[in-house]
Amino acid sequence: MPLNALVRVERAERYELDGPGTVAAPLELPRPVTVVNISRSGCLLRGASGLAAGAAISVGIPGIGARAAHITRLTPDGYGCAFEALLSAAEVELAMNSVLTAGHARPEVIRSLRRLKADQLARAEEDAPPPSLWARLRRRFGR
Repeated sequence: MPLNALVRVERAERYELDGPGTVAAPLELPRPVTVVNISRSGCLLRGASGLAAGAAISVGIPGIGARAAHITRLTPDGYGCAFEALLSAAEVELAMNSVLTAGHARPEVIRSLRRLKADQLARAEEDAPPPSLWARLRRRFGR
């Protein structure tokens, strides 16, 4: 079991994906799975069997390719996985758009994509510097 499998991964915001993907353990061929949800830190896979908690795997995600990960938990719904390197928000959006364009999207996926875009917009507004005094005065007095 890799050492990083013992470290608790902070859970990021999850978005419904419910799209096709693949999973492969080292020295194995990729097997088809369903990527139930995705976040910057990991995903939930359904349809694979024979994987153990802590196992190193490669997860193939539509639109962004294969990513190194490890199994963090086994659930009745499938396998919880943590990526070795965080995905960017743009990569999460690419994966969701890829499922939409492939015609696999359910209404939950469309709602998740809208929520992702709203979250990104809110984050961008929070990170923007406050307007200068001059800009605020011009806006207030219309000059």
